[in-house]
Amino acid sequence: MAAANSHMGIVLFNMIAIGLLAAPWGRRRASALSRVAGAALVAAGGLLSFRSLGLLQSNYSRRVQIKPDHRLVTRGPYARIRHPLYAATFVMYLGAALMLGSVLGLLALPLYVVPRYWFVARYEDDLLAAEFGEEYESWAGRAGRFWPKVRRPRRPGLGQRREAARS
Repeated sequence: MAAANSHMGIVLFNMIAIGLLAAPWGRRRASALSRVAGAALVAAGGLLSFRSLGLLQSNYSRRVQIKPDHRLVTRGPYARIRHPLYAATFVMYLGAALMLGSVLGLLALPLYVVPRYWFVARYEDDLLAAEFGEEYESWAGRAGRFWPKVRRPRRPGLGQRREAARS
C-alpha cells in the first residue's frame, strides 16, 4: 500500500501543480461534458494504477532498479502493456486537464509528461532486457510500451487463397 500511496502522491501533486499553473493563464471554463469525461479518465487511470501496483508488489520502487528478488510481471494489465503505471498517469493527466479546462495541462502532456516517461520507460526496458533476456524479449514482442499493440487479424497467405480457389 505504501507503493500505491507514493505513486499516487506524485501523480496527484503534479496534476495539482498543472492546475495551479494554469489558473492565471491558459484556463477556460470547462463544460459539464469535459468535467464528466475528465473525471471518468482520472478514475479509470486511478483504477489501472492501483491494479498495476498491486501486481508489482515488492518490485515497485520510486527509483528505477532491479531488486534481488525481482520477477518479470506479465499478467493483468502487464500482459498487454509493459508500463501501465505510466499509461495510467497519462490518462489521469488528460482527465485533470479536461476537468480544469486547462489548455496548459493539455499542452504539458505531449510536451513534457509523455517525453519524460518515455525516457524513463526506455531505461527500464533496457534494465529488464539485461536482467531477463529472452523472457523479456518475448514479452516485449507481445506487449506495447504504453498502449496495447494492435494486432491485425491473420489472413490466409496468397498460396492458401489460390488453393482454396482451386477447390
